[in-house]
Amino acid sequence: MHKSTLTTSLRTHVVIAITACLISSCGGSGGSSDAISPGATSGDGVVPDGVDLPFLDSNSVIVGSEFDGEMTRFSPNSGLASNFSDLDRFDQFADFVGPIDIAGNTLISVSNTNGLYGVDINTGETLWETALGRLKDGGGIDHPSAPVCADNICYAMGNGGELVAFDVTTQIKLWTNDLFPNADDHLDINPLLVVDDKIFAGGGRRSTVFGDVTPQLFVVSRLTGEVESELEFGFPTLAGDLLLIRGQPPGLRAYDLDTMQAIWSFSASIVSPPAIAGNVIAFHTSDITVDAAQAQRIVGISRNNGSLLWLQEAGALQSFSAPVSDGRLIYSHFGEICFNSPCQIGYPRALNPADGSIVWENRDIENRGLAPVVVEGQLLYDHTLTFRSGTGIISGSTLVNSADGSIEWASTDKLARSSLTAIIDGTAYRSSIWPTFVSRR
Repeated sequence: MHKSTLTTSLRTHVVIAITACLISSCGGSGGSSDAISPGATSGDGVVPDGVDLPFLDSNSVIVGSEFDGEMTRFSPNSGLASNFSDLDRFDQFADFVGPIDIAGNTLISVSNTNGLYGVDINTGETLWETALGRLKDGGGIDHPSAPVCADNICYAMGNGGELVAFDVTTQIKLWTNDLFPNADDHLDINPLLVVDDKIFAGGGRRSTVFGDVTPQLFVVSRLTGEVESELEFGFPTLAGDLLLIRGQPPGLRAYDLDTMQAIWSFSASIVSPPAIAGNVIAFHTSDITVDAAQAQRIVGISRNNGSLLWLQEAGALQSFSAPVSDGRLIYSHFGEICFNSPCQIGYPRALNPADGSIVWENRDIENRGLAPVVVEGQLLYDHTLTFRSGTGIISGSTLVNSADGSIEWASTDKLARSSLTAIIDGTAYRSSIWPTFVSRR
């Protein structure tokens, strides 16, 4: 097994360990990332010749999850926002959290009440609700995983560690599996990675208040819900035929997705969710040879063997970022100093995956959210401050041209708060931090 270390590869550049809360906040839930929107690329992350990628048009649906169980719908042409849905039917307080998915004409979301919900895509009416196991103590502190849907079946993991498969057509639970039966309190639940017939589900808890629950990463059968195997804990990502796991031990490890045999590892004390463009894997990390205000780096490594290809300065380590890709460019932001830590503040930029050079950056946009939703030719940011001549500063959601970083529209009406999802031709495109279903077949 080839092993490449950041310290050796960069010579004078060495990495530091930072607090667990910063690590878990790299991309919100500390989640896995599917570098390119599913259905848009071939298995190795390269845009196939002759394939048209999806583009936001007047038929697209953009929905943002907010607080208090509300959803907002945005016009794909102008960013004009309108109230779309809430949970009034159930007369209870609940927050929609994380991104939505879609099954047929039903939008699927979770809430901090540990529920899975179906919402009509046309009317915003809440159609049904089902529990994701027992709501563990801590309630809104930790949330279920974002739902992942395929073939009208949706998968989600409750905050107590119960993994559920729900048939949207029949509104029946097909199976449920409590992966953490000894957990008495809420857990830190990681985003699910669902690939072909397998579900990679992980979680756990490090807490002096509620007690430790050893973090674990399970490989679960989509068909039966049975645990097939267990891997070293970490946050999984797909890179073609490789399974990437970041976390413990520190760094990034690559496994053959079919055999689960280790291929290579890259050592670093902090690794963001990675983005994949062809044979380049890009992620954010750190460098202690300079001040923390300049310590963030984005590096590109080889998907073949984990060797270092390039590095680029990425600003303040305090505003740690996560890159995304459309197979052509790497999109991220240059971190800036903020008053709260950890935070995610910085101006967007695009890098060439071949050498890490800067293709564009826009300093009139301050990204305050997570990684953007990537669709062909456009980047959809959920929370930005933007400056436009004649308008001044606008706080809201923003659509950016991915070719040059220019602003196509900036919404003055609503913040997406936690996430945006674009529905194009019946497929959900959301930030790669929360991957949707991936089929290699």
